[in-house]
This record gives sequence, structure tokens and C-alpha cells, in this order.
Amino acid sequence: MKKLISLLLTAAMLASFALTGCGSGSTETTTAEGGQTTEETTQEETSSDDKKVFVYPADQDVSNLLPSSGGSDSVAVMYKPLYDPLYIINNAETRYYLVDKLEVSDDGLNIKLHFNENAKWHDGEPVTVDDLLFTLKYFTEGATKTSTTYTKINGEDVVYEKVDDYNVNITLPSYLSKFVTTLGRLCIYPEHVFNGDVTTVETSDAAMQGIGNGPFKLKEWNKGENIIYEKNTDYYRGEAKIDELIMKIIPDSSAKEVAFQSGEVSCLRISSKEKYEKYSADENYEIYDTPECRVNYFTCNPMSSKITSKEAREAIFYAINLDEIMDTVYGSDIMSQPGKTVFCDQNLYFAKEMENYPYDLEKAKELAKESGLDQVTLKYIYNNQRVGMPEVAIVIQQQLKAAGINVELQAMDSPSFFSMFFQWTSGDASTEWDLGTNGWDSLQGDPSTQIVMYATNPQVTNCSQETIDMINAAIAEPNEELREQKFLEFQQLIQDDFTIYPISCPNYVWVTQKGVTGLDTINSMVPFEDWTLIDVA
Repeated sequence: MKKLISLLLTAAMLASFALTGCGSGSTETTTAEGGQTTEETTQEETSSDDKKVFVYPADQDVSNLLPSSGGSDSVAVMYKPLYDPLYIINNAETRYYLVDKLEVSDDGLNIKLHFNENAKWHDGEPVTVDDLLFTLKYFTEGATKTSTTYTKINGEDVVYEKVDDYNVNITLPSYLSKFVTTLGRLCIYPEHVFNGDVTTVETSDAAMQGIGNGPFKLKEWNKGENIIYEKNTDYYRGEAKIDELIMKIIPDSSAKEVAFQSGEVSCLRISSKEKYEKYSADENYEIYDTPECRVNYFTCNPMSSKITSKEAREAIFYAINLDEIMDTVYGSDIMSQPGKTVFCDQNLYFAKEMENYPYDLEKAKELAKESGLDQVTLKYIYNNQRVGMPEVAIVIQQQLKAAGINVELQAMDSPSFFSMFFQWTSGDASTEWDLGTNGWDSLQGDPSTQIVMYATNPQVTNCSQETIDMINAAIAEPNEELREQKFLEFQQLIQDDFTIYPISCPNYVWVTQKGVTGLDTINSMVPFEDWTLIDVA
């Protein structure tokens, strides 16, 4: 069976390669001052020998350089060098950035933030509480109203009281465990740059200039080709080790590898165990890994007309051999840790002692017959642009076949997959699929930043009422000890429901040119949290 799966995986990887050009052409260029020119570009800009340059192969260009507190990794990595978060919480520590002091009352309802008084915007203006308040106003009153995440809890207002330029008191109407974690990830907007007018943020010239507070400043933006950042020599946390950071736009994975092997880019994300084995054996390269802070999971569609009982879900889950998936797809703990619970190790309250579902093929066969799954064909959708997803789907298809369950695979690009998988966000959930593989990310700090909607929305969960009640009780529990206990109980309850099968907690595994260091210094959810740590020999 392993030989068959290996052949199928090879075929899938070859089929997924698309030929995407990234050659020369007419390029629109935006400078740091906002001016635009059109020029013929035939070669990636090179730097003088005494300048340290790191070239990152980016998946896509962006429409503007505004900060954001969300978005996919491929988008977030483009603006992160320009903007710092307030702070970052994971299960081990709080890392401070724009905010250098955080106080939370025992009941969790009062929060005090102190801004680092040395932090400055790229134009030299200080970062203050006014910038935070402007950002919150933009989210709720701007031309594109984006979020009330920071301003309301259960429909009631969160109150922000400015004490002075660097201190703010925050009062919550009711306790919400994820609030402090989510607030820390916020990237804020410079009020003075937009003249205090939240309605013009998206349309102003400043939206294209990336005037931030991070370790790098915009030098040049060649639309569709690259974004060139230069280090901020007045950065409040100390200068970056590299002088220039180039985001080179290369959408196609095979083109990325060609660029890496030719030395055009400094790093390459490794997406398979074969590539890991290839590059780790080559002394010309370095290998680094950090947790992706993601749980990739397999699930049954609650709206499926074919999977209509817990017994049917049990048949499917017992047929999954996770050891075989980890060996076939990932091959090494360097590439990924096996999933245990719906949380990952970077979460608070991760149940380290829990074990995943056992593999029991005979029980799966028996339950498949009892539930009628052996009489139907299930449709399994997956994102073929997400690392590991195509290979996992093929292995699971073969494992379910061994239990008498026929599965039809449907590979989808990211927009198509998310449109179908998350159709419930804009109306009724899709009934066009039965099985799916996805992942939730940003899993540092409080786990309820992601899991709640998967566990409590009836269109996307098969959870029991007891499980739903437990997660709701956990996120509303201000007592730290009791909250941890409830989150631990929730992880066991949701497993007992047979609703989500945790597959893997993958790592960012990078191969770099010789002499590149600092990629593994911080375990971050987006590469890379702290760009100042990267160095080039």
C-alpha cells in the first residue's frame, strides 16, 4: 500500500505544478515618497558588496501597504517588516513590541497598556495612544468597516480611556479569554499620516507608502516584481542585522526553487520530506525549522446527506492511520509533529498528555457497514495550494478504501476551496462536499482565537451540547486555574464527539543559502515575527 500511495503522491505533485512566468517586463514603481515611474526591468536589483541583503520569495503582491491584524500568511509576511504588533502572547511568554508593559486585573475586566516611549513612526513621529484609538475608530467607522473585535464583546462596548500619550486603560463589559491575546497582535495606523480622517485611509497616497513603525522602511515597490525595504536606522528596538530586505514576487513553487538554486533568493520553504532529505544532505545549505502554530485537521461536513450519524464519523476516523500519514507525507518530526488535540503546543492550555484517535481498521469496516457508508461515495475537498494537503488527501483516500469507504477527491485552488468550505459565513453551509481538510492558524496564546466558531456553529460542527457549553464556559471563565481546567476538558469532549481529526502541527522548514542565520530564533505564527534577528554572512 505504501508503494501505491508513493506513486499517487508523485503523480499529484507533478499535476499540481503550474507554469507561471516571472520574467522581465514593464513595471510600475512606487518609491517611499509615493512617486511612481514606469521602467523596463530585466534583472533583480543587486546591491553593493558591503550591503547585507536578504531576498524572500513571496507568493503574491499586495494591493497596498496598510497594516492588518489578520490575513493569510502570504499576505501578512509582506507588511510585517513595516509594522510591529503591540505584543505577542504564546504558552510560554509575552514578547513586547510597541507596548512594553501589560497589566490585567484579577477578574480580567481591566487592562492597562503602556506604550514604549522610544517607538517612532518611519517619519520620526512618536507612536502614541492616539494611534491606537485612531486604528480602532478606523475599524468601526472607516470606509471599509473591518472589525469590532477590539471594540465590542457580546454587543457591548469595550471602553478605551486615554490617560496620557503613552498610557491607556481598557475596560471590558464582560470577560473574554481571547481578548488580551487578540489585542496584542494588533498592528496600528499612524493617525497623523491620515490627518485623523478614518474615511480616507484606503484611498490616500499614504496607503501605498507603508509608513510604519517596524524595523524596515519602504525603499521601492515594483508592482508585480518586488518590494524593496531598507532597514530603519532609528528603530526603537535596535537596527536590523541586514541592510536590505527584498520581497521577490514568485507565485509558482517550482519557479521559487529554481530561483533559490540559482542564488536569486535567500531561502525556500521545504514542502516535502523528499526535499528535506535532499537539502539537509547538501553542505551548501542551512536548514531551519520553527512551529507554524497551526493545526491541520480532517473533518466531516455536518451538512452532508451521507454522513448522518456519529457511528459513520467513527467509521471514518478509526480508518485513519496517522502514523502512516506522518511517515508518508512528512517523514520527520522536523517537518511536522503529529496532531494530538484541536490545540497545538504554542497554545495556552494545550493537553500534552492526550492521545489522538486510535487506528482500528476492523472496527472501521464494521461501522462502515452498519452506517451504510460502504454503499456511497464521499466527496473529499482539499486546498491543493496548501503545503501537505494534497498528499494527506491521497493517503486518507486509500486508508478509507481499505475500510470499504469510497472517496472521490476534488483538488481546489485556495479561493475556490475557501468559498465552498466556508460558505456558511455568507449564508447556508455547502452540501456539495462530505469530507475536507483544512487548518486553523494563529494558534499562539489563548486557543479561543480560532476554535470557537468551529466548535459552536451548528453549520460547521458535529459537537454535542456538552462540548459547546464547555468551550463557552472556558472563554468566559476569569479564574486562570478554572479556565485551564475547562479548556482541558473541552479538548477531551470534542474528541469524544468524533467531529474533528487533528492531523498535524506542521513546521515552517526553511533551506537557506550558506551563512544565513536567525530564522529559527522565535517560534512565530507568521514568518518571521522579528526580522531584526535575520543575518547574512
